[in-house]
Amino acid sequence: MPHLSLYYGDLAQANKEKAVGLVEAEFGNTLCEKEFIVSSLCLYSTDTSDKSLKSWKKVAEFPLDGGGIIQPEGPNNTDE
Repeated sequence: MPHLSLYYGDLAQANKEKAVGLVEAEFGNTLCEKEFIVSSLCLYSTDTSDKSLKSWKKVAEFPLDGGGIIQPEGPNNTDE
């Protein structure tokens, strides 16, 4: 199922509930009605044991305009 994750990490249940409450207070049910344009998809190599996410490396970016693959820049491929 395609989805958009807005947060990665370990949170205590109370903190998850607080975060959900803040989003609901700001957006109500309208967050599900938001639209956005996706211009590319990025593929990352991830270490699920790294809770800091610092080890995530961009492997490739795929523009959705038919322009071909964009190779990541920099030694760690972390230009995002």
